[in-house]
Amino acid sequence: MSISESAKTYASAEAKSVGSEVVSPVHLFVGISNLLSKRSIIDEDHPMAIIASALHEEELAKGLDGYKTPEFSVEVTKLIKDIKTLDDLQGVAETLMKDVDKLDMKKAKKISKKETNIPKQPIAIGGFHNVNGSSIGRLPKYMPNKEDAAVLIDNFLMAGEVYVWDGVYNTKDNHLSTRRSTQSMGRVFVTNTRLIFWSDDEDKPHIGVLYNDIESWKTSWMPLKSRGVVMYVGGQKVIFAANSTAMEHATTQMQIAK
Repeated sequence: MSISESAKTYASAEAKSVGSEVVSPVHLFVGISNLLSKRSIIDEDHPMAIIASALHEEELAKGLDGYKTPEFSVEVTKLIKDIKTLDDLQGVAETLMKDVDKLDMKKAKKISKKETNIPKQPIAIGGFHNVNGSSIGRLPKYMPNKEDAAVLIDNFLMAGEVYVWDGVYNTKDNHLSTRRSTQSMGRVFVTNTRLIFWSDDEDKPHIGVLYNDIESWKTSWMPLKSRGVVMYVGGQKVIFAANSTAMEHATTQMQIAK
């Protein structure tokens, strides 16, 4: 995924998270800040991250309830078009930050990411982990609309984590399966930092794995638009098959993360 495409993904995710059906310059700024944080170019105490956090809270306070896929404003489209490199990305963010100089920085510092109640995304934990969040029910059998998938998984995302794609998976591997010695099926959600597995047998995602905890990753072609995956996590071999497009996105996000 190119720098500009990553900026679009993060900006759209920010707009969606606050219920806006239009991606504004504010959403682009917050999205770029999240992207730079993800790449460890800035940390949570960086002025840009602090301002972005405050702007996010202000957008949430508007109580928007849009549900359609956010459309990019003309201004944002022009800004993203000029992003070719990482330097361009930072340049756009600095330009946008000048437009929010009226923000009360004392207030912004109080709303820093350290003080939010959203679980912070760990860098690595050494293996699989349980997914935080309350049970909300079984997944629909078919979910062709990615907006629905994004809404369902949003309850389980951590600070700085955004939904990228999803697709069905199946496995007999005892690390992932929710059935003893038989095939287990479900949906795997690809985010910018991890894979989240939600079994058809469970009312919430049952297990997750951070990209930084995946020691090796290999996919191979399979019939019916699937890819077979062999990965090593915590020194253990894990095998499953999943939607090919979802796994392509996972491969890309893993490369960005590492």
